Amino acid sequence: MLTRVPDYYEAFHCLAGACPHTCCEKWEVVVDEETARRYQETPGSLGERLREALQTDEEGDFCFPLRGGRCPFLNRENLCEIHRILGAEATSLTCRTHPRFIEEYGPFREVSLCASCPAACDLLLGSTDPLSFLERETAEPEEPGDPWLCGLLPLRERMGWGRAGCAGADASGAGGSASSPAGAAGGIFAPGCGGANPAG
Repeated sequence: MLTRVPDYYEAFHCLAGACPHTCCEKWEVVVDEETARRYQETPGSLGERLREALQTDEEGDFCFPLRGGRCPFLNRENLCEIHRILGAEATSLTCRTHPRFIEEYGPFREVSLCASCPAACDLLLGSTDPLSFLERETAEPEEPGDPWLCGLLPLRERMGWGRAGCAGADASGAGGSASSPAGAAGGIFAPGCGGANPAG
């Protein structure tokens, strides 16, 4: 599957306790079922705190209700106690991936960083170089695209997002790890859309 990311994506690092705007307050993070099961088996005092705090919301999802507007595991240094004691892999899927956002289009995927994150904004706005995107192929199988995809891609091309192929046309420039400036060849691709295939 073709995956597309902005050129600054790999440079992102969480500011942790130094962040001026923590992402661990003012919204309840959903805890995925696999992580919730892990918390049910976590030993010691932290395990007891995890099980005490873990609740289900109106939709039936696991979550940690806020305390004073903050996650109950966000300490005074604005650091996550779960991350600090058990490691990043013990946090929920949302916590592990934020501020990364993934858009699945079937035959391809776009990954970006949320502009509400100060570190992401610094990367995006801290450079005067033209924004470019990196494309790479993964071993994941492609899935059929939605019918509206063939209408979206030509519209993006006209808006300067890059060259897209559809309805039998080839989308050029889809090299495995090539970089392409926004608006140039190799923007958004739709392999498998209406018979289109990216030219390697």
